[in-house]
Amino acid sequence: MVASAAMLAGCGGDPDLPKLGRVSGTVTYKGQPVTVGLVTFVPVGGAGSQTGQSATGEIGKDGSYVLSTFENNDGAVLGEHIVVVQSRVDDPALSGGDMPIPDAQGRLKIKPPKHLVPQKYGLPDKSPLRHTVVEGSNTFPIDLKD
Repeated sequence: MVASAAMLAGCGGDPDLPKLGRVSGTVTYKGQPVTVGLVTFVPVGGAGSQTGQSATGEIGKDGSYVLSTFENNDGAVLGEHIVVVQSRVDDPALSGGDMPIPDAQGRLKIKPPKHLVPQKYGLPDKSPLRHTVVEGSNTFPIDLKD
């Protein structure tokens, strides 16, 4: 009896959490894979708009992504989403975890991040990208343009 209750909880998930659809795809810009960054689905319609729970996935070196909301690779809340893509390279002076050392005048010589895709895709209120997540498996290729 205990085993079957645990099995049901694992299969159905937490009844208090919204239903999810698995989401994956690839991100390209100018026909080439985007090799670093994050994809975020921000809910705007359906049950997802009530919970406001966004889903995020890291972009792999081949341009692929898989979204996670509550657990690794579990997907996104069902419904319509604004799609946000952020891809940038930070100043190498920021890598390594140590704070950069200021010069004699107290200034830090840090370059602003270099955006690898147009910045409009990185802002929910500016991104033109929309996808609707349904139950089951969803594959959304994201082709960014200038």
